[in-house]
Amino acid sequence: GDEAACPAEARFYRDLAREFLSEGAIGVWHDHLRNQQGRIPELRSSLTAAEDWFLGMAQAFSATDLPLMLSVPTMGFLLSSTAAPGVIAARSGEDYLVKQEGQLAMLPPEIRERYELVPYRDFIRSRFLVGWLLWCLGMYPFHDVFITNGRHPEGFAELRAWDEALMRALSCGPIGIGDKVGCIDTGVVRALCFPDGELLKPDHPARPRWDPLRDGLLVAAAETALPAGTWKFVAVYNLAGVRRGWRLDPEGIGDDVVIYDCLRRRVISEPKGELAPEEGAYLVFAHRVGGVALLGLVDKLIAVPSGRCWVEPVKKGIRATFRVPPGGERLAGVCSRGRLEVAAEGAEIRGCSEERGFHLIRVCPLSGEWSLTLRGR
Repeated sequence: GDEAACPAEARFYRDLAREFLSEGAIGVWHDHLRNQQGRIPELRSSLTAAEDWFLGMAQAFSATDLPLMLSVPTMGFLLSSTAAPGVIAARSGEDYLVKQEGQLAMLPPEIRERYELVPYRDFIRSRFLVGWLLWCLGMYPFHDVFITNGRHPEGFAELRAWDEALMRALSCGPIGIGDKVGCIDTGVVRALCFPDGELLKPDHPARPRWDPLRDGLLVAAAETALPAGTWKFVAVYNLAGVRRGWRLDPEGIGDDVVIYDCLRRRVISEPKGELAPEEGAYLVFAHRVGGVALLGLVDKLIAVPSGRCWVEPVKKGIRATFRVPPGGERLAGVCSRGRLEVAAEGAEIRGCSEERGFHLIRVCPLSGEWSLTLRGR
């Protein structure tokens, strides 16, 4: 009520930040605080009072090098965050809960009426559009925690777990899961990170293309740029209420590229298809060098991750160097016009098989840094 108040001095937040840092924590601005600001007379007194208060808090945290993540901030708070370098991420949209039909159905009627099921297309749209806005303002987008398991108990079954994982991988931002202990789909988690837990990211979040939105299609592209070329990661989602055909404009893709359909695990000849409402497609575009195209680590959603992979041209081919913890098996996809010649350093090649339009190389890393030299013959 009107008795609520907020600390007026930045010193309070600096002291709080030091306490957080001593415990190895970060700061999180919770969404319920936004709702409570209307109860504080001081913050209702002018159009800028709330933003001034928020900016003072955020700058005090930044002065102590405490990272701060925002959960459903106002647009004023987002703009204020541009003056506080410690604000590293912000949530991009609605609570994950309000897309969970099973969870909403379990609520008592008097509580259920407070919630409206949000169409999945609204989540898709906000994650890419608001996510790109956040990146332009200097923050990583955060899409809330998600459930990895399509058979999760207690109303939390997530039939779109791979879509949820893909959108988060393309966000470049923090990723969290909310599965019950013992109910995690480890296959989904492994596709997002290496065994050391580091998330695999492109150079920047997926950038939406504006023209397709007029036709009810969301097309967003991220990339990893390396000496041997630029790998493009393109997601396509149907936001219309009817089945919709799609075809990507080749402009900007370049010549002599191999197109890998990640969800169907095959090489395709053209970037086109047809999608049901709210269905998605995900393609990787890899340039040929010396007749060889590296599709990347095809068991990962970001197959050529920024900062963990270095690909450079060599005579008649390429050399790909990965920084991956040793142990386990990695799956590298390669497309070659002719016979493929493979040599490994710091790793053991366990086998090579012909898949749908590409070679699948099974590699066991023996050290934290290993490489494959690939040549077409």
